[in-house]
Amino acid sequence: MANHIVFLALTLMWSPLAIAESGFLQKVLINSPENINDKRNEFPNRLLHRLIEVTEGKYGKIEMEFSKYKMSRVRSYDELRKGDKLHIMTEISRPDLDHKVIRIDVPLRKDLESYRLFLIHKDNLPLFAEIKTLEDLKKITMGVGSQWTSRKIMADHGFKLVTSNNYEGLFEMLAKKRFQAFPRGVDEIWDELEVRRKKYPNLVIAPSLALKIPLSAYIFVSPRYPQLAQRIEEGLRILTATGEFDRLYAEAYGNNIRRAELDKRKTFILEKGPQQ
Repeated sequence: MANHIVFLALTLMWSPLAIAESGFLQKVLINSPENINDKRNEFPNRLLHRLIEVTEGKYGKIEMEFSKYKMSRVRSYDELRKGDKLHIMTEISRPDLDHKVIRIDVPLRKDLESYRLFLIHKDNLPLFAEIKTLEDLKKITMGVGSQWTSRKIMADHGFKLVTSNNYEGLFEMLAKKRFQAFPRGVDEIWDELEVRRKKYPNLVIAPSLALKIPLSAYIFVSPRYPQLAQRIEEGLRILTATGEFDRLYAEAYGNNIRRAELDKRKTFILEKGPQQ
């Protein structure tokens, strides 16, 4: 048992979280959604809970809670490295920051987030109907998060970008025509549109086109708790061997994959930028 960590049963109280010397955790904190409409990590969070459940026999009972701190992408990496306010996060990889923390090298969404569809104002449907080439697409102004991996790649490829640190604000900016398209992953675009349909009734998904960007989401763990990373890796091996990973993935994204009809879309493919 010397190589294993024992996890304590957790309470719901906010209390001092980490005991760095022993490696014990009283509570495991994961990155929180930005707001009530932020559904991007629902599948990774369900998966995390199963990973913990299937390893209880070896490591003991543990619970997870959202960190009460709202963090930018860069700050999330820094806080995860420190291991006080954040212990686990699920995010799209940023090659310039991944080295700060422990990355579990299993793509959570099987790179589905690489396929981007375009959320647009319905007034721009005729504009998108005229796009035939990648150069045509690059003339369109695109909204992206200022710290997102996709921003770096698209900038390296010469796209016209409008950036914001505010995820929710990007939808409002699109509705107000501050830019012409908001590229969103096949894994997320329908949920995002549905929860905002009443607020932004003029937003639609552009038909016929897609953009493929090299993006992958992973589980990241604080380097202060390598035993926690070990537990997650073991849980992933168990769920993969039993087929449960594939079943959970299909339940979460199967319908989106069918709706996307990627085989019927003209897909423009980007490679990594020169600095990636």
